[in-house]
Amino acid sequence: MTNSSPTVGKTDGRRFGDRGRHGATGLEGLADDQESVRVGFRLALDSQPDMEVISEASDGQQAVELTAKLTPDVVFADIRMPRPDCLELLPGRERR
Repeated sequence: MTNSSPTVGKTDGRRFGDRGRHGATGLEGLADDQESVRVGFRLALDSQPDMEVISEASDGQQAVELTAKLTPDVVFADIRMPRPDCLELLPGRERR
C-alpha cells in the first residue's frame, strides 16, 4: 500500500534545536514508496534512545520538500522511487 501524503513525525513539523523527544540528538527522515518499509525503519530507528524519525515521504518530491522544511540530520531513502527517484536527487549526479 502506498501512502501519497507526507507525514511529519512526533515533532509536528517543529525542530527542538539539537534535541528531539527524550533528548534525541539524531533526527532522521524516511523516504520510500512502500509504507511497510517506512513503518519498519521507523520502528527500528525510534527504538534507539538517541534517534527520532521526524518525517516520512512516499516519493522523491515529498522527500525534497520535507527535508527542506524539517532539515533532518540523515534521510534514509529508497534508491528507486517515483517522482523523481532518489538517485536523481543526489548533488552532481548527471542523468545517463
